[in-house]
Amino acid sequence: FEVGEVITVRPRADAFDIELHIKPEYRKLLTPNSVFWAEGGAKVQLNGSGLTVQASPLSRALRGAISFDNLSGAGGNMRKGDKRILFPSETAARAVGGQITLHTFDAGKLAEGMPIRYLGIDIGQVQKLTLITARNEVQATAVLYPEYVQTFARAGSRFSVVTPQISAAGVEHLDTILQPYINVEPGRGNARREFELQEATITDSRYLDGLSIVVEVPEAGSLGIGTPVLFRGIEVGTVTSLTLGNLSDRVMVGLRISQRYQHLVRNNSVFWLASGYSLDFGLTGGVVKTGTFNQFIRGGIAFATPPCTPPPPKAQAGKHFLLLESEPKEWREWGTALPR
Repeated sequence: FEVGEVITVRPRADAFDIELHIKPEYRKLLTPNSVFWAEGGAKVQLNGSGLTVQASPLSRALRGAISFDNLSGAGGNMRKGDKRILFPSETAARAVGGQITLHTFDAGKLAEGMPIRYLGIDIGQVQKLTLITARNEVQATAVLYPEYVQTFARAGSRFSVVTPQISAAGVEHLDTILQPYINVEPGRGNARREFELQEATITDSRYLDGLSIVVEVPEAGSLGIGTPVLFRGIEVGTVTSLTLGNLSDRVMVGLRISQRYQHLVRNNSVFWLASGYSLDFGLTGGVVKTGTFNQFIRGGIAFATPPCTPPPPKAQAGKHFLLLESEPKEWREWGTALPR
């Protein structure tokens, strides 16, 4: 809606001074929190949902325009008569105070304009990629929209690139073929503006608020980010990380158990590799036991709890377990009751 017009444009050595006239009846719309941005003719966005074109009215497309809005907290110490910044786009204007920096050693999957998402909702975007030759790294300058800054610009937040994953188990994240994105998991620490960009992520919302535990194994083998965690054949969790131990003598496998099933993990629970098949040979012959085809392809980690009186306490976040290479022979006979 037109509320004023540009009166003069005066060039300076490093910028332009633009003088605006706001009609008297609309001047009450101006506040210290007002932010301004330049309008173009049309916006084109290509993503997994198709091609989106947002066109401006013909007069605006031909002449250009300046828009403004009031954003809570944008004014800071702004006083009457102070000059305002004209941002190049609405996204840049709405990101006032929401800038963060992501550090990575490989920008091959990054691009300016790449969205940042949480549970499928856009909460920000990448603005600029800068090569830092002194540290052999790339800095991605990104912005979080104002309403999301307090939630996600915190220590413990995890940013990672989501791209299509093709393997024998199938294709994951097919929607990112046209437009990869950065997924974020919110942290709970103090305010923070710099983060390391992670390689892989868990986007399944079932596990975002789950129980995080660790199993230790001599080598990672076929385990990877997204490997399922099974309880009696039902997927109740997933592998979230693979790191070397402090002494580099074992691999620490981070697991996250769905909040719905976290009561199943007890202090004496036993974890083992579930490959999808097992072979037992004796004097009278052999027995082959198989799981599902998906389990055979992807593998997995299974667990159960041996009987104990009274019932063992529930495991707390961060607890460590040993990961056995094969299942305990008697685990199917345990049948331990595990109340919530």
